Amino acid sequence: MWRHPKDATGPARPGVCETAPNPGSKPGAPAAVSSSGSAGIRAAQEPLLKVGIALSDERVDFLREQAFCVLRLKTDKWNRFIGAEENQKILLDFLDHIWSDRLLLFTGPGGTLHAGDAQTSPPWKSKLLCVLKRGVKRVNRHAFRSQLRLGEVTGYPMEHLPVVISEVILCVLSNGLNHEEWPRVVSDDIHRHLEGLRSRVVTLRGQAEGRTLLPLPLCLERAQPQDIAYGLDGWPLDRGLLYSIETLVVQWSGQIWTILRKDSSAALRSADHPPGPMVELQFWATQRENLLGIQEQIQSPKVEQIMEILRSVKSSYYSSFNAICLKVHQGNVTKAMSYTSQPFCSPASSPGLLSPNIRSFPPRKFWETVLEAEDIDLYLRPLRRLISSLEEKAFPQVESLLAPLFHTLCLVWSRSQHYCCPQRMVLLLQEFCNMLIEKAIVYLIPEELFKMELEEGVERVQTAISALQSFKRLFHAHRQRISQYYQPGQAVKLWDFPASLVFQRTDRVLDRLLKIEELFACALDFLKLERVELGGSRGKLLGEMVFTMNEEFHDRWRALRESKYDPLDYTKEDFLKNYRRFMEQSKDFDQRLGTVLNLAFQHSKGLESTLKLLQIFGTLLERPRIHQLFSPNYSVLLAMFSQEIDHCQTILDQHRKMLKDGCAALGKNLPEVAGNLKRSQELRGCVLSNRSSLNQLAHL
Repeated sequence: MWRHPKDATGPARPGVCETAPNPGSKPGAPAAVSSSGSAGIRAAQEPLLKVGIALSDERVDFLREQAFCVLRLKTDKWNRFIGAEENQKILLDFLDHIWSDRLLLFTGPGGTLHAGDAQTSPPWKSKLLCVLKRGVKRVNRHAFRSQLRLGEVTGYPMEHLPVVISEVILCVLSNGLNHEEWPRVVSDDIHRHLEGLRSRVVTLRGQAEGRTLLPLPLCLERAQPQDIAYGLDGWPLDRGLLYSIETLVVQWSGQIWTILRKDSSAALRSADHPPGPMVELQFWATQRENLLGIQEQIQSPKVEQIMEILRSVKSSYYSSFNAICLKVHQGNVTKAMSYTSQPFCSPASSPGLLSPNIRSFPPRKFWETVLEAEDIDLYLRPLRRLISSLEEKAFPQVESLLAPLFHTLCLVWSRSQHYCCPQRMVLLLQEFCNMLIEKAIVYLIPEELFKMELEEGVERVQTAISALQSFKRLFHAHRQRISQYYQPGQAVKLWDFPASLVFQRTDRVLDRLLKIEELFACALDFLKLERVELGGSRGKLLGEMVFTMNEEFHDRWRALRESKYDPLDYTKEDFLKNYRRFMEQSKDFDQRLGTVLNLAFQHSKGLESTLKLLQIFGTLLERPRIHQLFSPNYSVLLAMFSQEIDHCQTILDQHRKMLKDGCAALGKNLPEVAGNLKRSQELRGCVLSNRSSLNQLAHL
């Protein structure tokens, strides 16, 4: 409600103590007045504000008085508010500068005062004091009372505005003394616009609260049945009332039709951000409340009064609206109204009456729709606890909750009469997949995935892959034993829908994760090249080749780490281009590294140096291309091992012969028996050491 500042200059409210201005401050100190008498302008270069500047300003004192009156503010709260330099700047910027044309004052928790502008939305449902400039850009220090416009906005405007329209505006307009000189056409037009405004406000209020409100005609809502006057022909003397009723009947049919045709899959199809399972649960809870609310409103006495008016005037809308009421009351009508391509016209005696179509309803009973919503909402409630646990748990711990989740889903499928259809279960499973994917994305941190330590990145990616694969595995397992959840003799409905419908997005994300894991595996392999050192006659030349490959790989991995795109966004091709380029370069590295390994193997001297060479390259030998290039050398390696065993056997035979011939002890400075044992252990250790090195070659 807006009011002029001059109307708010009365005595202060009893019990409100005003803050006196600072006696040491000079009036007008914070502003410089021009020769033309215009308002003072604060210097923009002033870095700090003093408390005395704002306290000595009469305009600020006026705002303080209005805050006391409108917001029921206490003196200590104002003193705390004005003591903050930021709040002083907001007030003085509004009063002295042209870029701010409105000011909002509102209270927060504990009665604290806050200030903002038009872009500031108060986070609390509290009353607002709005201050606007009236035709000026800067507020004058002497004429500020005529240059400011004050207004109060309730903390619940959607509830307040319909009351203002029906209890204030309508009362003013319904009094003929207020518009004696207006033509009848103007009065009727204003009344129709007012009716439409209130109807839209009530509908908008219901949408904001998540429920469906059916607005009643203003005249009917305020009048009693005996207050409505009828003519000799049975028609209401107030033809505007009939117009309002028939218009709202059309609007009601549209609202009810909208609720009945609502589908929970619409959120999945239209949302930019894939919804989670809580959207499905909230949809059915809201749908249940909406249907029950419509049922209660249709059964109200006011609607029965509307029915009686339509019947008495033999309105063309009566039969259609009566079908709606019968369907809501009894639930025994197949269709509430029939659809026609021709509009339902108003009675001929109501000229100019709006005549839109009344839409047909789905071929189901309203009562059946209510039972369906109640049944689904009842059986989906146990999922709320599981969803909360999934949301609260860290992603590595999510996998342990998937088995109870599928157990509950199977129970919902086998117990609910209306949710055991493939379309709804597929939708719910898709939303659970979305939830897992979103948690995986938060856990992986896509923008930092390639920048973190390789070991940590591999661990996170493998954890995400394991969770998604576990979800798919549990789906197929419970799909096979869904019949176990039915009672004996109960008809079994299988999960016969294609799994591809459920995991369409999951498979794409999983494929992207597997590619990222492959990149990490390549990086872990090739980053080992910096530790490779080759010896032998050509060791220097081969070492330089390995060093060159290591530098090239570091450059390419650095480019991948510095990329700005989201690697988990499967809708974009940036990652795939870099992935293909990286894998082609990896194949080139494999080819070159296989050549270097073959040359190093050929120039190795003896079995021991060869085995050390293979240990240096380690898991690089397991890469498919390198294994293919090096595999012919494994037969040579086995032959070298066989020769080493034969050589050891020859040494052992010579030692035995020497002992038979009575030669000296084999061990230096050892007795005969100890020396023989020492030499045997050395031979055995040589054979076992080489065999152990060969056994570690898993790809052999």
